[in-house]
Amino acid sequence: MKRPALLMPAQLMIVGFALGTGGCLVDAEVGAGADDLRAEEVDAQGEADVGDWDTEASDQDGQEVVVAPPEPALCLAPEAVDFGFKPFGGAFSIELAVESCGDADLVVEAIGLRQAPGDSEDFSLDLSGFFTDPGAKVVLEPGTVRKLTVTFVPDEIGPADVAAIVITSNASEAPVEVPVTGVGASTDCPTAVIQVKEGEEVTPQTKLHLSGDHSFSAAGPLAKFQWSVSQPPGSASLFLPSASAPNPIFEVNVAGTYVFYLDLWDDTGQKSCETAQYVVHVGTEGPLAVEMIWNTPGDPDAWMEPNAQLQLHALAPEATGGLDVDGDGGADGWFGPGDAVSGGFWALEASAAPVTGTWRVAVHGVDDGGHGESVADVRVFVAGSLVVETSVPGIGQHTFCEVAEVEMPAGVVTSLVDASGQLPCWSGIVAP
Repeated sequence: MKRPALLMPAQLMIVGFALGTGGCLVDAEVGAGADDLRAEEVDAQGEADVGDWDTEASDQDGQEVVVAPPEPALCLAPEAVDFGFKPFGGAFSIELAVESCGDADLVVEAIGLRQAPGDSEDFSLDLSGFFTDPGAKVVLEPGTVRKLTVTFVPDEIGPADVAAIVITSNASEAPVEVPVTGVGASTDCPTAVIQVKEGEEVTPQTKLHLSGDHSFSAAGPLAKFQWSVSQPPGSASLFLPSASAPNPIFEVNVAGTYVFYLDLWDDTGQKSCETAQYVVHVGTEGPLAVEMIWNTPGDPDAWMEPNAQLQLHALAPEATGGLDVDGDGGADGWFGPGDAVSGGFWALEASAAPVTGTWRVAVHGVDDGGHGESVADVRVFVAGSLVVETSVPGIGQHTFCEVAEVEMPAGVVTSLVDASGQLPCWSGIVAP
């Protein structure tokens, strides 16, 4: 426990009490009353006699100098008692050292334990080594250390138990609180826990932030993570940066149900007894939604750039401007202000004003990445239900293919595949 040379350091607030340099209590306002404590009873003797102190002196020039009187200070080691994850049903102890680290005697009047009613037996204090004379205050001269013992007996597997050791002394007007925490864990093996920042209901093209940080092991630190996933047909997403990262990212590009799994090992080589699962439903919102996924047969690794880049187009009724894609001499609306362009998912928001007329859906090959033609799969959803799914082969660089028309608000979808199995496509279409 480091002793400060000056008892006026900048204060650091730590869970209800203020510590100066080296964990020394200098002053704090703590909202805990004596009624909240289960404290050791002490007698009502007066404060320790610290003697008289001359607060005035003179320097060599004869000028008056004000000298601070000696003050008591309380230092703790550790400053917080954290048991971490401990096997359910066991008993575990940590010593807390209390040091008189000021330049005046520290008078400890009482030490108590405050915890939630339901956790009344999870933590306990042994003060026999601290209060050697039951019922009396303890006076610690500067540099003196006494210890007490905190014991944790977890009565269930998780969640975290929280308590506070409350120390009343002359080092401050209010008692100091020392946070005490612990979590009951399985005695057999590590426990895997999955959390997903975005939740259980998302839309296509969402990047999920998966986390295994809340997993735990009673036997030792976690050493290895292994993620896996069951994903809908057509989806081939990967964990990034890898399936062994504690907190990977996973992009859900296809509507459907994804089930994520997590196994882990601690540093003793013990594997989690149960595989954690987390289900994410990827759906479409609004009265009309369109999804596109694609693959490029000539690309040996779709996750290494350069890759083929395709775009999905949804053209609003009565859209004007843009390019003359079909070559009839007039602008078709494509690439104009009424053309919604996306990387693979578009939805007409449910809150949007009703749109009456025919929406048109198309696919554009922006860049083939040097790998040749791609095959796109376009799905049209009306009110959340899949109505039409169309395969669009032969999408090369600057190829533009119209795929479907949707009459709204009726939600009638018409595929534009003709009797010969062909779609209306044009080549040489470059986005402006």
